[in-house]
Amino acid sequence: MTLRITSKDACATYILEMGWMRYFVIILAMLTFCGTGEGKVTDPNYPGFELVWSDEFNGDSLDGASWNIAVGRGGNGWGNQEWQYYTGRKENLRVEGGNLVIEAREEKYEGSDYTSARIDTAGKHEFKYGRIEARIKSPAGGHGVWPAFWMLGDNIGSVGWPSCGEIDIFEMMTDGKKALGTLHFGSSKENKHEQNGSELVLAEELGEKYHIYAVEWDEKAISWYVDDKKYYSTSKWWSDMGDFPAPFDHEYYILLNFAVGSGWWDKETTKAEVTFPRQMLVDYVRVYKAVGK
Repeated sequence: MTLRITSKDACATYILEMGWMRYFVIILAMLTFCGTGEGKVTDPNYPGFELVWSDEFNGDSLDGASWNIAVGRGGNGWGNQEWQYYTGRKENLRVEGGNLVIEAREEKYEGSDYTSARIDTAGKHEFKYGRIEARIKSPAGGHGVWPAFWMLGDNIGSVGWPSCGEIDIFEMMTDGKKALGTLHFGSSKENKHEQNGSELVLAEELGEKYHIYAVEWDEKAISWYVDDKKYYSTSKWWSDMGDFPAPFDHEYYILLNFAVGSGWWDKETTKAEVTFPRQMLVDYVRVYKAVGK
């Protein structure tokens, strides 16, 4: 028998109608659904790893001890000729319903036609190696939609990009069914940039439901996962910061953002071809270290 509970009211109904004979089954169902919402993952344990930091976004405001909020257009549209202005307003950035909500809006604001949000853990939580994951419900795809979960080397201020290295754990660039994972590396001094990555194309839109996006990263390789399905692994990179495994051998900080468009990959227009507002929902961000390391 498969017990399927589709609402909190149904949980109570099952308890009343089925009696104590099904006590343990009901309690299990309540823990996995009623207490957290449909599809939520509540167990932070992961085989072979131990949890070292997380933000479950269970409060009613962003944790300022963990996150910095970006404001403005950034240099050259945050390096990508992005079209939006990032704000810390509740219209663009808030915590509600157990999620971080990043909302992109079409509106005139400080010289831009769009607003959205970007946060990072720079100077507050930085990590070297491990499993870094987030459970995200992507916005619906379309021209100009670009949500991302990624990491930058903590030395970017001193060595620049791409010498610091960049680990893109998850991006969705326009195509609503395609999850992208990429490394960026090279030499800031010689203006050399290379990248190495892959993609996983799902049968359904990424925005249809939550997915867990992760990398497992050590001194030998970096691997990408969607819902525990490994779709790419690489140890091919180089750096002007020293021998392999540089630059991916030092601490990195985490970023979450929802960009609107980019002159980097769209030189024909600065107009998104979708309706707004659209939301990127983040259930949690978790960082694990391999047990014994």
